[in-house]
Amino acid sequence: MRTDILNRINCIGCLLLGLVTLSPIVTAAKNSAEITYVSSEAVYINVGSNAGLKTGDSLAVIRAGDTLTWLVITNIGSNSAAATSLDQFTGLKAGDIVSIETEAAEPVKTILPESPPATRSTRKPDRPRKERLQGSITLEQTRQFDQSGSNRDWSQSGIGLRLRMDNIRGSGIKFNLRHRTRLYHRSRPPRSDQSKDSWTHRLSELSFTYEGPGNHWGAGRVSAPQVRGMGYVDGAYFTKRLTSKLSVGLAGGTTPRYSDSGFDFDRKKAGLFVGYETGAYDSKRLAASVALSSEYRGSVVSRDFLYLQTNFSSSRRIYIFQSAELDVNRDWRFGAAGKRLELTNYFGSTRVALTRNLNIRLSYDNRTTIRYFEYRDIADSLFDDRSRKGLRGGFDWNVSSRISLSADGGIRMRSDVNGDSKNSSFSLRLKRFPASGQSVSIRLAWIDTDFLTAYRPFISYRFRMLKSWNVNLSGTGYLYETNGETDDNYTLTADASRYLGRRYYLSVQIRQYLDSYLQSTELRTELGISL
Repeated sequence: MRTDILNRINCIGCLLLGLVTLSPIVTAAKNSAEITYVSSEAVYINVGSNAGLKTGDSLAVIRAGDTLTWLVITNIGSNSAAATSLDQFTGLKAGDIVSIETEAAEPVKTILPESPPATRSTRKPDRPRKERLQGSITLEQTRQFDQSGSNRDWSQSGIGLRLRMDNIRGSGIKFNLRHRTRLYHRSRPPRSDQSKDSWTHRLSELSFTYEGPGNHWGAGRVSAPQVRGMGYVDGAYFTKRLTSKLSVGLAGGTTPRYSDSGFDFDRKKAGLFVGYETGAYDSKRLAASVALSSEYRGSVVSRDFLYLQTNFSSSRRIYIFQSAELDVNRDWRFGAAGKRLELTNYFGSTRVALTRNLNIRLSYDNRTTIRYFEYRDIADSLFDDRSRKGLRGGFDWNVSSRISLSADGGIRMRSDVNGDSKNSSFSLRLKRFPASGQSVSIRLAWIDTDFLTAYRPFISYRFRMLKSWNVNLSGTGYLYETNGETDDNYTLTADASRYLGRRYYLSVQIRQYLDSYLQSTELRTELGISL
């Protein structure tokens, strides 16, 4: 992050110096380019080094004769370039004109301070900055001390890595790594034939990705952003932008094991997609994609499905999302389902900003259990009766700068004999209470099913201690009634965290379980190191 900030400051400094010494206004551009695509990370234009541009150049975006904002080129090719906006202007869109004029026609007045007379610098030009590995390393340990007399103490030590390198050797290629290793130690093993110690190694991501004006690709352990529903694969994806609105792509590879995220070359996935996107986030935006995915277990089909997703937003007031999965059943899946096409998953949600401080939410969920190759011999009723069909709604209300409320409730409509289940929650947050720099949060959740009725209260108090420690004290309980019997358990937690300089982060947490089942104290420490 420090590198990004320094780069931006350097770019702004170059821009200000250019404005002071040249004081130009572009009245009639002799040379210009167009914005071809605007993503969440970059703005792409249709000219590059062949037009005399280079990394670090500042370009003006012109609309109706006015300068909207300035762009700074971050990556460049022969006929295209990627840039960032200095003021994070969000109204840019494909088709906007970018001036690449290198000389000014007429001087203008400026509100910037006058610069001293230009002098010839005798300092050697800066060398290109070497790429640097960024990210963080996390060292953590959790110990639980059993107080029930059963001698079931345990500890868990681990190290986590989140590493990245942007724009490797100026190529625009990014490297990402997320990995966690843990050692789990028990004073008594669960069974006599098991060891007290066990290791887990989870590789969440190891990828090389590239996002250019015309195509995106990734290789390694990656998640294709457009081929939804596939999840992570050990393979690759490729996306080609046909126009500023239309793109196509494909992805394929093997599926990591769910148990330990290891490699499983027997589970193969492949998919292709078509995506459409138009508009801008601050006005109206529509994005839709259709993906066809297949998964095989060896040479036998495990699942074929069509995934459809739609996102719509309008002036940051209305957000609509929906996704659906249509299974295409063949081979053994047709015999199990009894039909060729089956709508297995649907989810839709809407959020509407009624006012600046009040949002309402509504969602509908009709997901079902998916038939995979591993579950082909399970009775049909276990699939047919396990629908998550349900409706949920709620609101978020910032009553004032110090008080915020939220509430939601829902019903899950079960298709089996167990009947529907209902749940709701309410939360209140008080900022700068009871004094400045402090806050209190209160939450109460409730659930009712055929088997039990339960309540879960929660309260927390956050404050600063010794001017550098962020401290949070909380308590929660779980009270439930089942088969005419009432039971409860409670937990008290205290955690504190602080930054040790710019590179280190320390967190300590103590948790006490007070119920009759978990009579124990848990101590957790975490040290984060920023690279």
